[in-house]
Parts: sequence; C-alpha cells; structure tokens
Amino acid sequence: ADPGTTTNDITPTWAWTAEASAAITCRIDKGAAEIADWAACASPTTYDLSGKGDGDYTFSVRATDAAANPGAIRTFTMTLDTAAPAAPSITGTPPADGSDTTPTWTFGDVSGATVECQISRGATVVDPWTGCAATKTYDLSGQDGTYTFAVRARDAAGNESASTSTYRLDTAPPAAPTIGTEPPAAGNATSP
Repeated sequence: ADPGTTTNDITPTWAWTAEASAAITCRIDKGAAEIADWAACASPTTYDLSGKGDGDYTFSVRATDAAANPGAIRTFTMTLDTAAPAAPSITGTPPADGSDTTPTWTFGDVSGATVECQISRGATVVDPWTGCAATKTYDLSGQDGTYTFAVRARDAAGNESASTSTYRLDTAPPAAPTIGTEPPAAGNATSP
C-alpha cells in the first residue's frame, strides 16, 4: 500500500510484504536530501513530513535475510502538495433577492484543478458537489428560501478552495394592500 503518487497527507504510510525471517530497513528522501536514513522498520510505516515542505519524496525499503544477504531496494516516489489552488472567482450572480426559479452563476476556471459546484438551502444540500464549468444554473422551483451557491477548485492532491454567493428566492406575492380610507360612494369632490 502507498499514499498515492500525489497527496496532501503530511503523514504518508507505506505497507509491504517481505520474507518472514528478513530484517527490514526503510528510508525516505526529498530529492537529494535525506529526511530519514536507513533504519529498522515494520509494515506499515508512517513518516511525519511536518515542516519538510512540499516536493517529491522517495520512500525506500529493503530486506536482509538471516545470512546477511541484502535484497533489492524497492522505491516509491510521491509528490507532497499541501498548497490549495486559487479559489474560482464568481464573475456573475443573480440579484441578492429575486423571483427567478432558475438562477445562473458564472465563474472562472482554475488551471490544474477540477472545478465543482454545489447549492444548499440552509443546512440542506439541494444539489451536491458535481463537476461544472463556466456557468451553472439550478432549478429551484417551489422552494423559496435563502440559497448558498459554492464553487470549488480541487487539485490532484485533494487540496481545495471555494467561493460562495447567496441568493434569496421569493416567489410569493405580497398580501394585497388594505384600503383604510376611501371617498364616499358618490360625491362631488374633484380630488378624492
């Protein structure tokens, strides 16, 4: 098992199988820099890369048998990426309050990231995260309330950032005005 070729996990874990009686040693390097030298290890092994920075790391594991014969070194290289992509910019929104049951949002793309959209009403997710591009329209028929539109960018390592916009849908007409005073049914007033 491995953490994947690109990850944002600063405590990646590797697991392996080896000859039962063999002594196992592991090491991890960042490029040409040694992070942890060869040392006895057991499957699974986790390394704490806190403060080591993003970059390419190579995990190495080897077995040495009881007769002191070293086996081949197995390696796995992964890219640690903890930097979130830029949040997509929302470039067009419906008015803050409106009666349009099919509001549309427009937004920019983020290079190197997958863009997804979601809309919720209060704590209720109306339409979950799904892929989207440039514009997103939702059918909110029969569901007055305050909605939060969110668009997020997610990179290959799982880092994400989001932008949001609020829209209050109100399709209910106001109550008819109440006439409190009126002229008499018949009269000679020229300015009733």
